[in-house]
Amino acid sequence: MTYIGERSPQGAESVGLRLRSLFALLAEHPFIGRTTDRPGVRRLSAQPSPCAVFYRVSGQTVIVQRIRRVSRRLDPS
Repeated sequence: MTYIGERSPQGAESVGLRLRSLFALLAEHPFIGRTTDRPGVRRLSAQPSPCAVFYRVSGQTVIVQRIRRVSRRLDPS
C-alpha cells in the first residue's frame, strides 16, 4: 500500500477498501477463490483493482500468502 500511496493516495485508499472487502468475503467463504497450479493455494482477484490475493485455507483459518499486481507474473512464491 505504501508504493501505491506514494503515487496516488486516493488509489491506495480505493485498493485498501477493496482488499478489506475481499478479506471479509474470504472469512465467510474461504473456498471462493480459484485453485492454482500450486497445491492448496487459491487465488481471488480484487477487481477492479489490479491485485490478486493468493491464500491457503487451514481448518477455519485463511492464510494470505501474497497480494500481487495482476500485471506481474502470478506465481505466489
